[in-house]
Amino acid sequence: GGGAGGSRDSPLMPYVFGFRSRLVASFGSSADRRLVESGYRWGAKDLTRKYAETFSRVGPHRVDESWLRSTTTRLAAGDRAVDEFRAADDVQSSDRPRLLEVSALARVACRDEDVHMDAKCLTERVPSTFAELRGHPLWAVERFLTKTQCIHPRFPVKGFIQGECVFPRSCVRELRSAERWKAECRRAVLVSELQKPAKRMHSRIQAAWARVKKAKKDAERINAARAQSLNSTAGRGKNGVHPPRRKGARSVEQVAAAMSERENAGANGGPGAGANGEEEEEEE
Repeated sequence: GGGAGGSRDSPLMPYVFGFRSRLVASFGSSADRRLVESGYRWGAKDLTRKYAETFSRVGPHRVDESWLRSTTTRLAAGDRAVDEFRAADDVQSSDRPRLLEVSALARVACRDEDVHMDAKCLTERVPSTFAELRGHPLWAVERFLTKTQCIHPRFPVKGFIQGECVFPRSCVRELRSAERWKAECRRAVLVSELQKPAKRMHSRIQAAWARVKKAKKDAERINAARAQSLNSTAGRGKNGVHPPRRKGARSVEQVAAAMSERENAGANGGPGAGANGEEEEEEE
């Protein structure tokens, strides 16, 4: 086998593939045993999760995983075929038991390798910020899902960030309408399932109408708050300012000083003397 890719966590070549091959020969009749056809049965397997120190760091530098899986389907099938011995393979009867035993051991080793890579990815540290979770290949939160995605099932919960649950990326499901299920997957949705959809979405017209209704409600609320503020300032006078206070004595000391001034003015025969002065004192 061999590897193709770059160094660990390399942002330039974040791919590690293991290639394997086996020579397959086909002979003629058992009498002459002449070689009729020979060739190599080969395949490849993505081992990036095994050799990357932190797979989530190289994930943003890789292409879309669904596209990568569909592109390398033939390579993965060939990798599984390397360990298979088919009836068409011309192998001597004495060698067949040994080769079958080797083939079984190779298949077990491949399964153990897959389990090891899955366990290594699941034991990675859960990010502690939303910036790290955006587009993370292993973990997901609902705020970063598209309108055609949902979390199902809602367990296991691997952590919390500011009160929001963090789920494995494997819990993210793509949603389709009943018409799209029938057109793309050729499956009819049960009537019981139509009554309880996983998520409700508005069409473009309904979404536009909902935005208009929300804008009207916001405008009504703003106008009501503005009218309430105007009513509260109606008794304050012009421009919402309180009217000036009535002029006069505002403390006992000022009243006493005013009375003494008037008494002195009366004694000197000035204005404010007599009954008028007394009435003014009483009014103050």
